[in-house]
Amino acid sequence: MKIKNIKKISLLLFFGLITINNYFNFSLASFSSTKNRIKLENNILHKLDGLRLGINSQSIRDMLVILSLVSNMRYGKLDKKTKIRTGMFVWKDKFVTIKDLAKIETLENFTNEELTELDRILRVARATFINFTSKFSQKTRYIKPFLLDLMNESCNKRDIKNSFLMSWGKTNPDNEEAVFNDGIRSFSDLDLFFKHLNMYMKDLIYSCPKAWGQFQEKYNTSHKAIS
Repeated sequence: MKIKNIKKISLLLFFGLITINNYFNFSLASFSSTKNRIKLENNILHKLDGLRLGINSQSIRDMLVILSLVSNMRYGKLDKKTKIRTGMFVWKDKFVTIKDLAKIETLENFTNEELTELDRILRVARATFINFTSKFSQKTRYIKPFLLDLMNESCNKRDIKNSFLMSWGKTNPDNEEAVFNDGIRSFSDLDLFFKHLNMYMKDLIYSCPKAWGQFQEKYNTSHKAIS
């Protein structure tokens, strides 16, 4: 298959990800077990959980959407029929994931053209995440200080130190893209950032039973893993 066609299919694959049903199907299934979730106990949760201007059903939906995007970037989009995952990016005429690229970038003897292509893919990956999540970032800017406290608690309880997630979280929303691009210099950096973001968001959802209940009711879901 020609590289031009593969890149075209890759774009179609990506835009196929952004259907709400696809997000919910993945994300709700991922909560079939509360294994590896950590309960956050900051008192601020009592003021945020379930409130219209705090963390509500829409907040849960937004986080599930982001979690699904992160999973698809890291592991590839899962085909429900074949159970095969397909990467969102293309390297040497093959679909690859962020985790694939993190391994590829450790290899030696790249040509200048290959280094340029790896840099281009990294820029595309960073832009994909930033462009997709910017609208969600704007929604939470007024409660961001409280969310940072919860993020800090999640990282501390998981013994995660010096995470770029915390550094990026402290950034003014207007500067998030520049700070993100400067801090994520490799696919390994991006994969680790996604790992920490995934854990934090799942901890936060698990710690907001009122908002989760609202989400279940609003979207008429049958998944009741979080209570």
